[in-house]
Amino acid sequence: MSRCFSRYGAGYFDDVTAVILAGGQSSRMASLRAAPKAFLRVGGETVIEREIKALGAVFKDILVISNELEPYLDLGIKVIPDSDRFPEIRGPIKGIFSGLCGIAGGFAFVVACDMPFINPALVGWMGKDRGGHDVVVPRKGGFLEPLFGYYAKSALPQIEEAMENGVSSIQDVFPRMNVKVVEESDVRLFDPEFESFINLNTPEDLARAESIIGRPVKTL
Repeated sequence: MSRCFSRYGAGYFDDVTAVILAGGQSSRMASLRAAPKAFLRVGGETVIEREIKALGAVFKDILVISNELEPYLDLGIKVIPDSDRFPEIRGPIKGIFSGLCGIAGGFAFVVACDMPFINPALVGWMGKDRGGHDVVVPRKGGFLEPLFGYYAKSALPQIEEAMENGVSSIQDVFPRMNVKVVEESDVRLFDPEFESFINLNTPEDLARAESIIGRPVKTL
């Protein structure tokens, strides 16, 4: 083990692969970009470069799920397309399913491709008690955040069965699984402003992201 991201855990999680879902497109950003949303720039870096840096502090392996492979090939990480199973189903559940199919075992830590302020200490703390759970996700504003969570490879059959039955929302599968919820009070210990959950859907989101560049990341 190497690197220490906080006093709550040391080094890399060897049994977890970070999975970045890069399938979504935002028409509201069309005026600002010709490339995928992951390549918007915040503080002089692309969002996906910022994500790789943050996730690389916690995990050895990072995987991108995208049906547009070419833009990601120079990042030095593995890129695979969505699974060809369930072509009628799109959205996060399809990306999570594809990510779990693409890892050898253990867990996937799943995020969207447009989250520029992922806090490594929060990610590490969330995963410290992942054993025995199918899913570990935080709660924010009374809602669960499924695209900032740990998913066990062993939960893949449950997700697959749900998709076979036409379920198209990952949160509709949660009642069938052992889900650990990280409450807001715990998130605030590492990320008081919940900046890890900022994603870039509009020009206003991008302007907000630029406005908070330079703030120190809180660690314990």
